[in-house]
Amino acid sequence: MLERIVEEIIHYGVKHLFLNEDDVMFVRNEILNELGLDKPYDGDHLRFDEIDYLDSPTPIINKLKEEMPEIDDRKIERIMSFITPMPSQLISNFKELKENSVEDATSYFYYLMTRNNYIKVDDIKKNLSWIYEGEANNLKITINLSKPEKNNKDIAKLVGAKSTTYPKCLLCYSNVGFYGSEGKPARSNIRVVPLMLNGEDWFMQYSPYAYYKEHAIVINKVHTPMRITHETFRKLTDFVDEFPNYFIGSNADLPIVGGSILDHEHYQGGLELMPMIYSKTRYEFKHKDYPELSINYLNWYNSAFKLVSKNKEDIINFASLLFDTFITYTDESIDLVHEDYNGRHSTITPIVRKNNGNYEAYIILRNNRCNEKYPDGIFHAHSQYHNIKKEGIGLIEAMGLFILPPRLKNELELIKQILSNDEDSIREIVEKNPSLEKHLSLINKLVVKYRRSNNYEVADEIVKNEVGHICENILRNTGIFKDTIDGQLALFNFIEQLNLEVINND
Repeated sequence: MLERIVEEIIHYGVKHLFLNEDDVMFVRNEILNELGLDKPYDGDHLRFDEIDYLDSPTPIINKLKEEMPEIDDRKIERIMSFITPMPSQLISNFKELKENSVEDATSYFYYLMTRNNYIKVDDIKKNLSWIYEGEANNLKITINLSKPEKNNKDIAKLVGAKSTTYPKCLLCYSNVGFYGSEGKPARSNIRVVPLMLNGEDWFMQYSPYAYYKEHAIVINKVHTPMRITHETFRKLTDFVDEFPNYFIGSNADLPIVGGSILDHEHYQGGLELMPMIYSKTRYEFKHKDYPELSINYLNWYNSAFKLVSKNKEDIINFASLLFDTFITYTDESIDLVHEDYNGRHSTITPIVRKNNGNYEAYIILRNNRCNEKYPDGIFHAHSQYHNIKKEGIGLIEAMGLFILPPRLKNELELIKQILSNDEDSIREIVEKNPSLEKHLSLINKLVVKYRRSNNYEVADEIVKNEVGHICENILRNTGIFKDTIDGQLALFNFIEQLNLEVINND
């Protein structure tokens, strides 16, 4: 009965979303109108004990869909918006909490977005995740079931493209309260908080896909393309001054090595400590102009520097020097060309956090040039690994958290079945499941190495470990200075350009 479900929604709002009793009548009538109902529930007294313990509104939404099969997501998100604090109220509450504790403020904000169905917590729970233990570093692996795989070529087409629709893109401030339209999802229940970075108006929201703890997105209020400049380091350090509990990072500003949205400047951050944070130092340097700055080259899969200092200006200035030097640097002995007739190819992925009063900046060197041998990118996942990951290796993957496409859930399950069952021929299984064709090389390798008589638990461990190993190799592909003699010689040629002195060489 729809009228009863309306009362359940309202009770949920009071219990979990701080819906004020003075607003209940107004909200009830708004929801009744949205659902085309003439009057509210007038039956027996209702008990809502089970609703008090929900951590998402999904059970209530499912009831609503059963009673009203024609309802769409746009209308559902609008109904959830009615029981969510208005933007001004949320911002006021956030600022008040933040005066005493930034952790309380962000926890409150994140809590609301999980409870009002903006962050799809029940879909996220379906993701498959595990830790891969490498020789020197661990990786986090997730098969994401809530977001579709994107093609690098489609992402590249968005660079510089002008949008004539409203909102201009999925990140624009005008999405706040947006009902949704053809090809653009509903954002009725999204809420954001304003920020000031380097004197510019920005705002923070949370990702509906939440790849990690309190996955925040920090967005320029002006629809302007992604661009790494000296000001980027100022903005990132400004952010961690205000939110020292979060890390913050920018995707690179070029296709292939950047993120999936390059037409709107934004950063990503949150509570998670990414695997790269735990990486040990391989080489330690110093620079005569920055005596208090610790400059480290990490023992990580790709080419990454770590800068540590209590002095914000040292971090900003040396990061700018490193950036300027790299984006104008060419070493054809390792296929590094910073610019050609196709335009600029070199850039960086910068990340900043605060740790024990120090600023820590991580600068990952990136290059998106393609050639005949590597048409999808010289420093991108090479073709033999595209069965696992073909998308761009952005900020999150570069730091060691791999977001793998949802197709892999079923494909890897079939591979596990092959390894744990030797009754059917591999060819017959592949013919019945064409999606396995791209995995044939992997399947044959695993069968030769481990045979097919494993029990399911062993097969599961074998497949997970092999996927982790492939992710390691993908990150190595993205590295500019490989862990080879030639690669390390090239690294130290680059180090000379920075006028760095080696103080520790492990």
